[in-house]
Amino acid sequence: MYTRNEVDLIGNIGRIDLKTREGTDKQYAVLNIATNDRWKKDGEVQEKAVWHRVVVFAPRTVKFINDYLKAGRYVAVKGSLDYYNYEDESGNKTYVTQVLCHQLDVLDRKPDSGEPAAPENDD
Repeated sequence: MYTRNEVDLIGNIGRIDLKTREGTDKQYAVLNIATNDRWKKDGEVQEKAVWHRVVVFAPRTVKFINDYLKAGRYVAVKGSLDYYNYEDESGNKTYVTQVLCHQLDVLDRKPDSGEPAAPENDD
């Protein structure tokens, strides 16, 4: 039987954090991407922002994010869902859902900005 773990997001970057992998000098990026859910309730359109944690490990993509992207940029992300948990200092278990980014495309790039296209995945 065929199975697939695939996520496609289109939204706006809310925050970018560059981090270093523990025990190495390799950087990775954590993006918070906002998407909107819309529905009708009692004839009125309702809307809410949904935030997604997106993790990027590909070195060239991390460099591109650091050099060219900032909060508010409109992007498309293709990736897969990942789950993990950890125990905090108080002994509470925390569960995390994140998207492991396989491809990132900037959708609002201006043609005359001089900004290069996002690099191909280089995992």
